[in-house]
Amino acid sequence: MRIRIGAVAVLATLLLPASGVLAQAGGGAGRAPVSLRDSLGPGDVMLRGQSLLSPDGSYRLAFLWGGDLVLYRNLAPYWGVEEIWSAGTRGMGGHRLVMQQDGDLVMYSAPRLGGGPVWRSGTDGFDGAQLALPRDGGATIRLNDAQLLWSAGLTAPDVGLGGRRHAVYDRRGEKMMMWLVEADGTLVDSYPVSGMFRNPPAGQYEVYSKSPIAYGYRGGSMNDMVRFAWGLNGWRIGFHAIPLRSNGEPVQTLEQLGQSLSAGCVRQRADKAEFLYEWAPIGMPVVVLG
Repeated sequence: MRIRIGAVAVLATLLLPASGVLAQAGGGAGRAPVSLRDSLGPGDVMLRGQSLLSPDGSYRLAFLWGGDLVLYRNLAPYWGVEEIWSAGTRGMGGHRLVMQQDGDLVMYSAPRLGGGPVWRSGTDGFDGAQLALPRDGGATIRLNDAQLLWSAGLTAPDVGLGGRRHAVYDRRGEKMMMWLVEADGTLVDSYPVSGMFRNPPAGQYEVYSKSPIAYGYRGGSMNDMVRFAWGLNGWRIGFHAIPLRSNGEPVQTLEQLGQSLSAGCVRQRADKAEFLYEWAPIGMPVVVLG
């Protein structure tokens, strides 16, 4: 659904950090949501008429006056926005959205309607989790920026492997990305990685060996190696943690993940590499795009 919007009404907003409650001054039915920031931490509350905006301004999660929670993608300047996800709660009396201390994102009705839950993300049990609109797109709930607990607007590339657990290594966008997908289509995780364009060639592979530690041809070590291909240079290629030099220093920073920096292997953050090592069985399909 593509929506054109006119001028945005300017409302004053205030964040009260001591209580974790977001309060709004002014506004009324029919006004455009006011953008507050790009995340909600434990205890934070978003009211109707407020929204979150991704750091680059490309995504907006809006709690509309009608009670629906909607994720929009901002199109080119003056083209309006595209709705890409909705909680489907319009007209159900939603009054406030709470990022609870237990990790659950819950929409509650107004006190006059009982104040009960209208919608929830189902992520309770992960104390301290945070809702965010990351630069990579969509809306996500993660604990300490680790494994994905919930997402909206994130869809793994369809590579025709429905019914099978698989990984997709996508080099086509501005950032190189990993997508981990369960057999039922559930998106397990998505995160930036560093590899090399055209090596290995795009295509379908499968995991053929794993090692808790491996050593590079140029020295240094790599933890949690998951091998899936042979490169154009004849080297075995796998997913692993960012390599460490002989002195223990990493060869790149976490901020550089997403860039093409390796000789073919795919570098990940240490916790992501550790998870993939346990999650990916021998024989699991791996699809390389781009």
